[in-house]
Amino acid sequence: MVVSAHRFGEKYNNIGGIMFKKSDKKTILLIGILSIVFLFLSLNYSFSPFFKSEAKVKFQRVKEKDDGWISLFNGKDLTGWDVPKSGNWRVENGEMVVTWDDENPGGGWIVTKEMFDDFILRIKFKVNKGGNSGVCIRDPSRATKNPAYSGYEVQIDFNDLTNPTGSLYNLARAYTIIGAYTPEEKIVGKEEEWNQFEISAIGEHIIVKLNGSKVVERYDRRSLKGVVGMQLHDSESEVRFKDIEIKKISMRGPIPPPIEERLQNAKGDFKKLFNGENLDGWQVLWGGNWKVVDGVIEATIKGSMGWLLTEEDYSDFIYRLKVKIAKGGNSGLTIRFPFPARPEDRTYKAGMKDDKLNPAFGGYEIQVLAYDLPEIGNPSGSIYNIGRAYAGVLKPNEWNEYVVYAQDPQITIYINGRKVAECEDTRSLKGRVGLQAHHLEEELVGVETEPYKVWFKDIEIKAIK
Repeated sequence: MVVSAHRFGEKYNNIGGIMFKKSDKKTILLIGILSIVFLFLSLNYSFSPFFKSEAKVKFQRVKEKDDGWISLFNGKDLTGWDVPKSGNWRVENGEMVVTWDDENPGGGWIVTKEMFDDFILRIKFKVNKGGNSGVCIRDPSRATKNPAYSGYEVQIDFNDLTNPTGSLYNLARAYTIIGAYTPEEKIVGKEEEWNQFEISAIGEHIIVKLNGSKVVERYDRRSLKGVVGMQLHDSESEVRFKDIEIKKISMRGPIPPPIEERLQNAKGDFKKLFNGENLDGWQVLWGGNWKVVDGVIEATIKGSMGWLLTEEDYSDFIYRLKVKIAKGGNSGLTIRFPFPARPEDRTYKAGMKDDKLNPAFGGYEIQVLAYDLPEIGNPSGSIYNIGRAYAGVLKPNEWNEYVVYAQDPQITIYINGRKVAECEDTRSLKGRVGLQAHHLEEELVGVETEPYKVWFKDIEIKAIK
């Protein structure tokens, strides 16, 4: 702003609080040009070190790629990152490295300055033998609280059977390691080697892939926006990270209500599938001794497996029932199984595992298992080989309530009121629902005698049209 003034008979201009003679035109012109340059720089923070703010200090040193991926780590220093707690975070040979800091002991995190809502994140990591770490997403606390609960922690630990690598910690369990019953070639990641996460968080839907294999899937609304970060867990761990990049995803429209709310509020009533007297409306597949005893379906089988299926197909629904199984027993439910049209395809044959004529793989099997050890690949509630549940939710020798929500490709499982597994899958969108009787795995549980018994009751369904 220029203000004219007179001083001792001379004319002056006041520019920015400094008085200049009106005759000094060159000086005034120079000041005007510098003011314009100064204003331009102040409006374009990223070009000037004097006007940086948290909102603008993103990741200036790395340009956005043509395909929309943005590198979060420049391979030279920790620009764009904060260390709110402990850990000796540094850069070595283009890799981000963290070890214990004796001068500031304790576990800790490094987190981005920027917050993200919907995105796909890729990150490569290598952890030492026995090491423990993690990747946090959508943590609004910036790791001032525990990101595993304020946001989400994607676990890195190849020795933890409860939350193996790729698990959303204590929320959704990964198939990364299954234990003694998993062939070496089925393990999708290893310590002391480079591994890669691809983490998709879009709306309430989170998917974790490890080295290209989907190991976890979850719908959750605990947090929808926050920082991304990496963890140092303990003094014995050394972890390296590289090739950290993110692609922001633009959501269109509001997030729909959860599947539970959508289906519970949908029009329609529950229909009983079992009348408590006989097996009218049901059909046996493969065998098993199925009968009604005191208003309950009782099943026994020896040396094989069998299914009891509805005669009607269902697509979108809430399917609920109660099941009781003796300790050591094996059973299951099936949903959306396309019943074989040809009679010759309805007989059990050795080697039918992974076959579309098997209700566990042509449709979906929901596991009922009464020896829920941590190393078991598919404990109770698992959507067999697709969505892995935490062990120990089912109570042997007691009635347990299963509730299955299915709409379009989404399937969500509850046992005794606790959500235990879910997935998004299009293998089958319509088919029979039913019950399974399975032979005992003697080599796993040490059971010496068969047959065993499993019971079902209060079986009903709400079909959504």
